[in-house]
This record gives sequence, structure tokens and C-alpha cells, in this order.
Amino acid sequence: MDAMQNAKVAFVLAALAACVTPMLPRDAAAAPPPPGATHLPGDQRTPDKRTPEQRNTDFVRHVFHDLLGRAPDAQELGVYQHALTTGTSREAIALLLLGSNELHDRFVKQTAAALLPGVTIASGYLGTLLARLNAGDTMERSVIVPLVESNHYPPKMRAGDASFVTAVYRDLLGRVPTANELSSDVASLQSGGGRRPIAMRITASPEYREKLLASFFTTFLGRAIDAASQQSFLAMFANGARREQVMAAILGSAEYYARR
Repeated sequence: MDAMQNAKVAFVLAALAACVTPMLPRDAAAAPPPPGATHLPGDQRTPDKRTPEQRNTDFVRHVFHDLLGRAPDAQELGVYQHALTTGTSREAIALLLLGSNELHDRFVKQTAAALLPGVTIASGYLGTLLARLNAGDTMERSVIVPLVESNHYPPKMRAGDASFVTAVYRDLLGRVPTANELSSDVASLQSGGGRRPIAMRITASPEYREKLLASFFTTFLGRAIDAASQQSFLAMFANGARREQVMAAILGSAEYYARR
């Protein structure tokens, strides 16, 4: 792929990672993990001197920044600090934010912008996608698949079945389809199979999930995913875990808590 295509793939994968905003580099030093903390296999840390209260404050600020792209206000900071102090897990707090209307709205808008750059999308249509997401459907079924099966996709490209297949592989997997994949998917489209089954198959594939996991680790932990973590989280997906649950497990880990 050329530099422009690489840049587009990176942008799309970042949006699909849940519209997170990458944080400025933080010291990788770590405090001893609290009881019950999730340990990631590739975690390598040294102690720091922050108090538990300081670590909780840093965690709340970081998770707001990483998920919502903003700082918590004074009331939010106080509420979540108190929740952590009284026994609410960090994973539960991450899940709460991941299920919020604010994050869902951000995800819908940024994913639409990533998949359909330069396309003006009616606010009512985006509202429909948001309503599906808020009703409990997955991010893939409620947002990503409807966008890539729409008549606007792929943008600024010659219409045609081969163009669609090539674009969806590039946007969701970061690569072009193999000759066999292209031939098979084009044949499916031409026989009336529709775009949705192709998009659903890709977003449920281990390859797609590996791309998501790699982006989560880069964004949240500032490192490449290790083999043991990848195997563990792929097993979570295979057992029915949603993207939000996997993200919350990473955000609730001792390694993320230790970042400053």
C-alpha cells in the first residue's frame, strides 16, 4: 500500500478501536498492583511513589481522556474517585464509560468519518445508528456493517463489486483481499448475496479481532501486544465477549493503572 492508503488504514483502525484519542507518552513506571488486579502477560513495571489516591485520580483522568477525549469535570472526578475508594473495580468504571451515550455518539461520528470521508451523511441516519448502539447492539452490527453496506461506500471510488470488496478488506483488515477472496466475494455479490454477509464475516473473523487488539494495546498501553495476551483475548472473543468487555479488561488491568 502507498503512504496515503497506509494513513487511511491507520485512521480507520483507530476509529474502530472505539474512537479513542491517543494519550501523550506517560512514564511506564508502575506501582504495586492492588488486590484482584488483572495482570497482562507482557507487563513489565517498576514501583512508583504515588499514593493510592493519586493513582485513582490518574486512572480516572486517563480513562476519560482515552475514551471520551476530554478531562472529567470536578463532579465526575469526585464520583469516580469515591467509587474506586469504596470498592468499585476499574473494569466496571471502564464498562460504564464504554456504554455511555457520549462514547457511543463519538464512536458513530468518528467511524462514519473514517469509513466515508468527504461524504455528507444525514444526521437522522447517524441518529438511527446511535439508537441501535444505545439499545445494546454491538458496535460492529449497529454501526460498522451498516456503513460499509450503504450506497455511499466505498467513497470516491468507481462503483462495482470488486471495488467494494477491495475497499472493505483495506478498511477493516488493513490489506487487500487475496485473489481467491476477491473472486469468492465478488461471486457472492453477483449471485445476490449482498454486502452485509461479507462485512459480518470479516468483523467476526480472528484476523479482524487481532487488528482490534493490536490497536487497543498500542493506544491504551503504549506497546505491542504480546502473544500470550493476544491468545487470551482472542479466547474471550471466541467465548462471546463483546469489544467493550475486552477493552474494559485492558483498561482495568494493573498495567494500565500503573501508567502516569
